[in-house]
Amino acid sequence: GHGFLLAGCMFMHLLSQRNRFELLDFSYHMLNVAAHEACQASDKNTMIGKVDEQMQAETDAFLVTAARTRSLNSLMFNLLETKFPIGSDGVITFHPPATDKELSEGQNLKKGNLLKVQSQRPKDMARAASAAPTAAPPSRAAAAAPQAPAPAAARPPPPTPSGAGAARPPPPAPPAA
Repeated sequence: GHGFLLAGCMFMHLLSQRNRFELLDFSYHMLNVAAHEACQASDKNTMIGKVDEQMQAETDAFLVTAARTRSLNSLMFNLLETKFPIGSDGVITFHPPATDKELSEGQNLKKGNLLKVQSQRPKDMARAASAAPTAAPPSRAAAAAPQAPAPAAARPPPPTPSGAGAARPPPPAPPAA
């Protein structure tokens, strides 16, 4: 009877979305609000708003079901974490570009020269990736001077992703007709 719930937990775990789910799920939010209101009600013996008995009964039934569902989710997430641990990707640092060339390329977009901008992007990204992280950005005068790209042997290889998706082989090529 809990197949959809368990399958959903499995997908969320394998896609590393558990934290987002627990943050944005409405039933989790309602359980947290109910726990907060219970603390407030015991302190002051008053509530912010009064509701009729039918609404209170429906809310109580929803909270009981939500608590059971949260318990099942927690059990399933913990089981999946022990059997299929998902490592963190670590800290990702985004370095600024090596030059201010992108600023002048933005002007090309206004002129309709989009192909030139897109064709230069991979080279600029490789050049920015090979720049030292502690190097200060060049001045505008230095950026205006033409620069020769670094030789291919001097460039470091592009970073490879780490984590669950790193070991996947590329998809097979479609058969030739």
